[in-house]
Amino acid sequence: MPYTRADVASLKAWAYGQPTAAARTQADVLLALGLGAGCTAADIAALVVDDIVVDEQGVLVQLAGERPREVPVLFDYERPLAGVVEAGHPPGTPVFLPGRRRSKNLITGFTSRGGGEPGPNTHRMRSTWIVEHLVADVPIAVLMKAAGVDTVQGLTRYLAHIPDTDALRARAALRGTARGRA
Repeated sequence: MPYTRADVASLKAWAYGQPTAAARTQADVLLALGLGAGCTAADIAALVVDDIVVDEQGVLVQLAGERPREVPVLFDYERPLAGVVEAGHPPGTPVFLPGRRRSKNLITGFTSRGGGEPGPNTHRMRSTWIVEHLVADVPIAVLMKAAGVDTVQGLTRYLAHIPDTDALRARAALRGTARGRA
């Protein structure tokens, strides 16, 4: 289930509420990778500074591993990742929690510390990212490539979370006028 706008606001409050500046930075990086780039937990754990490209087009995350792909980061989430690059870490430095041992519980260990709001869930962040792109009418082939999904069936579970389109917009889209044709 994707996060609602209110949920995302709560996640941002969770990040802001971290007890130290370093923890706040890492929380922002986690949200940027999950909500801004649709990364899985494995993607996040494996990502190193060299895998982030900042240029005039924005921020691009280059993911290796099981599903290699390049993912443009949503504009609203670029800043924390650009900050990682600007910090001048040595090549090979992990983006999320540098200096920590890589384990399957890396993210859970970070998000479960402290009290207050519950931390983010990578599955829900990725779901939110996919649904946002479906709602924004990103071409399916483009989204599949960025998400690392091999078949259209890999996206079908997200369709239940797409809000209904009003009749005029739907008609214009099916007629071809929603894309700027006369």
